[in-house]
Amino acid sequence: MENKKDKNLLCGSACLQYMFAEQGYGNIDIPNMDWIIDMALYCYLSSSLSIELRYHKSRLMDDYFLGQLDNDEVKERVEFLLQEIMIWEEEITESKLKNLIAENMWGILNVNSNLLFNDVSFAEHRHFVLIKKQNTSLINVISPGSENFRKINVTISDLADMIKGNGQWAMFLN
Repeated sequence: MENKKDKNLLCGSACLQYMFAEQGYGNIDIPNMDWIIDMALYCYLSSSLSIELRYHKSRLMDDYFLGQLDNDEVKERVEFLLQEIMIWEEEITESKLKNLIAENMWGILNVNSNLLFNDVSFAEHRHFVLIKKQNTSLINVISPGSENFRKINVTISDLADMIKGNGQWAMFLN
């Protein structure tokens, strides 16, 4: 795929655009989505890919299961996804992540920007990145920048550290 990114797309939506183009869907319009649950719903409704979501210690899901989620639209999306796709609550350890990458064609992960870019000015930022199935010791992370996609090689250990925190959200697709 061409390295250019639609300047108006948020990082998660840009990951979907890249993935769909690689899957042969062409250059389709992708709406901007902030939340991985919205990306999962979009994939479910727009493709024949199988989808599973992973999270660990997510405030959103804790609030949902405790009946404390006060946003009805988000609550409806979560309820729909719980019925239609696999959603797992478990810590994604280094070995689990390695297996998930080997078993799935694609992964969209919510990572710590500071660790990905080795830049403390991003200490409080999260960023969605894309990974494609691979069986190498280095993982090729596809990161949407403001204008281009960057490919960054990281170890599985580093990637496991990058996804810790903020609910440890990850979506895997086949």
